[in-house]
Amino acid sequence: MADPQLENGHTKIANEIIEALSRINLSPYESRVLWALIRKTYGWNKKMDKVSQSQISEMTGMYKQHVSRAFISLKARSIVTSTGDKRVGINKDYDQWSPAEVTKKTPIKVTSTGEKVTSTGVKKSPVQAPQKTKDIIQKKISIDYPEWLDMEQWKSFLEMRKMMKKPMTDRGQELAIKKLSDMKASGQPVDRIIDRSIMHNWMGLFPLKDDEVSRTSHQSLGERPQGECEV
Repeated sequence: MADPQLENGHTKIANEIIEALSRINLSPYESRVLWALIRKTYGWNKKMDKVSQSQISEMTGMYKQHVSRAFISLKARSIVTSTGDKRVGINKDYDQWSPAEVTKKTPIKVTSTGEKVTSTGVKKSPVQAPQKTKDIIQKKISIDYPEWLDMEQWKSFLEMRKMMKKPMTDRGQELAIKKLSDMKASGQPVDRIIDRSIMHNWMGLFPLKDDEVSRTSHQSLGERPQGECEV
């Protein structure tokens, strides 16, 4: 159990300084360093003495870098003074002590419409921020596949595009199916067109030439093109 006694040692300090210390705002580190300094000076009946930061660190249990920062702050506030021969002590003239600096927040300017005024201009409030348009947000398109399109064949074409690392978007499929529909209306065999693109690893869909269309037509009727005979 602690049992401090005056005869075991005491620090003589003017009541006026103690009262001044009770009125000044100190950070926890500043307070610990300052009282340790008082103990190392007034505790030995000295106004100033060569007190190292290592001594203060050992006495307070603070890291040296924290002691160093506290000393710098106390000196900047004229609470602690030093001499050219590295002696330090408390500045008895407490009228010179500076209060702790308080960071002042710059008031936020707001326009009549509720917009914040910043150094870079007027910042719109979240409510007034422009909404993303449909051009920015691409909504998933529901594709209407025609009945004449062989879906197994079409899936094979899409799979081929993926393997080529050129997958088709929903919009791309719509355009491709529209192109197939136009070619179908002109008499082109769309199934043959898709098969040919798959076979040759073509990313596009191209109409057949007239002789290819004729040959396909004969084959669909079970006829042999001219120049061909049974073997």
